[in-house]
Amino acid sequence: MDYLFERSNGNWYLNTDVTVTASVDVRDVTLNLCLNGHTVTMTGSGSVIKVNSGVEFTLADCSESGSGTVTGGNADNGGGVYVEGTFNMNGGTISGNTATDNGGGVYVDGIFNVSGKSSVQNNTSNSITNNVYLPSGKTIIVNTSLSGGTIGVTTAIAPTNDAPVAVTGGTEIKAPMPGTILDIKVAVGDTVEAGQA
Repeated sequence: MDYLFERSNGNWYLNTDVTVTASVDVRDVTLNLCLNGHTVTMTGSGSVIKVNSGVEFTLADCSESGSGTVTGGNADNGGGVYVEGTFNMNGGTISGNTATDNGGGVYVDGIFNVSGKSSVQNNTSNSITNNVYLPSGKTIIVNTSLSGGTIGVTTAIAPTNDAPVAVTGGTEIKAPMPGTILDIKVAVGDTVEAGQA
């Protein structure tokens, strides 16, 4: 893949839109990818990016437009990004991806840190909105610098007052959470079931 990127000190910068036919499999390295206003589009099947266990991957968009996008993924879990290691998202958009099971945008089976103007939206699982999927016991760490970003989260177990969704950051996060709430799908008093998006 060296011909697709300009490499500088362990950081990779897209210099054009990129089409991939198989997952970008991040393993045995620490990789920082700047979308640089460009798009990574999957035309085959699988996650667009797979972050393997023990690996740290950072996705950002260092362009003025902030229009860099990861799109077109279609996998059982994690159409856009499947996370087993550590995934830091500091900008860019994960949109237009699908999963047959969970996590149309991102499936978190590792650590997911979100900050900057990051957007994970308009992803689906079985034609139902499913942007970021958190299996039981997994956590999204939202940095208080999430500014203008939007993420939608589906959990394996429906949150309750006694068992809320685990969201952590440098400081306690209280509603309204930084970023944008895309949609409220239930009313006060409604029953919410596990896996409901």
